Amino acid sequence: MIDPIQSKLRGMIVRARGIGKAVPTMGQLKFLLWHLDGMKCPTCKVVMGWNRVESGAKTICLQHDRSGAFRLLCISCNTAHGAMPGDSFYDGKDVMKDEHLPHAIPGLQKKITRVFAAAKLTPEAVEYVLGIARRLKPSKPNFSRTLNHILLTAKQSKFLQ
Repeated sequence: MIDPIQSKLRGMIVRARGIGKAVPTMGQLKFLLWHLDGMKCPTCKVVMGWNRVESGAKTICLQHDRSGAFRLLCISCNTAHGAMPGDSFYDGKDVMKDEHLPHAIPGLQKKITRVFAAAKLTPEAVEYVLGIARRLKPSKPNFSRTLNHILLTAKQSKFLQ
């Protein structure tokens, strides 16, 4: 039997990658899911469902904030956010502060994808490297060197095809 929660979270990752947006890790999605209050949308407080057939506009989905943060919202609130400038949709709402949310690292996905394509790494390597790299602080002076070391390690490891 397929776990619908795991399936939905994997679908969010695949969709984000497919439309060229920042791709969250499974750990980041589980963090967001863990912090939902009874599967309620953090902005409109409606109880969300797992699939569009049963839940319609109240289906849970991944929101890419313009600040780089990830959130889980209902489709209705996700659409409303897209129609407003910046992240002003959250103004006056009781939602988790941006600094407590998981973020994408700008340019990281493109760099890793380029290296993976050249090195012919397996899909498991993608998750391995992204998982480690997202825990790094991009503001540190040795960030790029550390990321290159992680990529080199992945190339030399069991992740080669």
